[in-house]
Amino acid sequence: MRLSAFAFLFGIGKSQEIDLSGIDLSGIDLSGIDLSGIDLSQVGEICEPTDGDFKSTIDGIKDVIGKIDGPLTTLMMNPDFVALTLIDTMKIAEAIIKNLDKSWCNKVLSAINVGLQSEVTMQQIKDLTRDLVGTIMSILRSLGVNPQVGRLVAMAELEKEFVLGNADLKGLFPDDFWPTIEGIVSSIDFNYEYTASTANLDECGVMDEILPWVETAKPLVVGLISDFNDAFRGKEGLLSIGNMAFFDYRLAKHLLFNKSACQKLIDGASGLVAEIENVDLTSIIDPEAVSGISGITDIAGIFARAASENSMTSDMIKLIGDFVKSETPPNGAMPLNYDIHKMSQMGKTMMEAAPKMMMTVKTKAGPIIEKAGIPQDQINAIMDAIKEEDVKSFAAEMSAELEKSSNGMICGGQTTCAELTTFQAQVAKENVEAAALPGNGSGRTVLSFGATFLTIISLIYA
Repeated sequence: MRLSAFAFLFGIGKSQEIDLSGIDLSGIDLSGIDLSGIDLSQVGEICEPTDGDFKSTIDGIKDVIGKIDGPLTTLMMNPDFVALTLIDTMKIAEAIIKNLDKSWCNKVLSAINVGLQSEVTMQQIKDLTRDLVGTIMSILRSLGVNPQVGRLVAMAELEKEFVLGNADLKGLFPDDFWPTIEGIVSSIDFNYEYTASTANLDECGVMDEILPWVETAKPLVVGLISDFNDAFRGKEGLLSIGNMAFFDYRLAKHLLFNKSACQKLIDGASGLVAEIENVDLTSIIDPEAVSGISGITDIAGIFARAASENSMTSDMIKLIGDFVKSETPPNGAMPLNYDIHKMSQMGKTMMEAAPKMMMTVKTKAGPIIEKAGIPQDQINAIMDAIKEEDVKSFAAEMSAELEKSSNGMICGGQTTCAELTTFQAQVAKENVEAAALPGNGSGRTVLSFGATFLTIISLIYA
């Protein structure tokens, strides 16, 4: 992946309001940048802690993992745990946005007030927990997205069972504190629907200020949902929340328990930081063409080519690949580099959706910006800065780079191999299975740009 990812983070297109043509970049040399203050050896302490307090913390985390790893791994591989997807949660969020009502605030606060009318006891806390969850479930089940709510509940039921049925987890808490945790968790009943006698509470007056903003934002949000639905229909298997959590857990566990792999990762990252100091932009800049630079995208492209031509991209991908390949997968689980392959496919799909989504922003974001008090001429300038051809070009480059980088990591620098073919077949299988679940294969979804790029940048620079 090229560093042009940052072009999308900090602005797309060549705004006519920004003229950088007077800047002379012909002599830019990154060797003048002092990176000596970046010391990854401190990060390397996680591989073999020596500091007393830090070592104690790391040892404590490892002790917890050692005690609950078996049951936690079983939980995270349960089909009901991996069935819930980001698409499900966004469909629920969409329904909430479309139906948001002041009465919900009154219902929730009424349930809380009823539970706290007298002196607080453990039984009252349990009753309040039951009634509050029951109120929330009553609202969720009124939204018309019951298949998605059902998968959310199935995942939560497994987590509840894990907390209550794990003796080792109980041993991690003080004896006098565990009964409180047990009481609260055991009182949660997702099938109980509670509706308190509601009143028009003064505290819910804030909803009178929130609802107009929601109404203004609704066309933009619904438009983005529609755009992403087209991109991810039939690819729901890429977005399993449970699988993402399991990947993060395995990655952290590998970093903590495999000293050799951890040290190689830190040493490799230190070497890449050192390489940046030696990048000379003049090696890839045509001085005659510098005067044509007129926007952030052009500058990002220069740094992108610098990273590419100095082999930094391939070095980073190889470093990540070597680290994840050294992990031993749990029985029945795919290797970690399979998850990175899925992330690349998710990022690729997001990039393919980006042009249409950005045009939706261009056509529907105006009222929100105007409501924020920004003058119309500035709104017009912002909208004009979004050029469809620039977005399409950037998205196509990002999509191609994601696939190329991921495939190269899996296949040891080659474009294809037997393992990649296996991964592709498994992704197709998971997508078919996910699309067959109730409420999938159609409908709508939306993902934030922040999450999108966090995933992509984490994939490339983690």
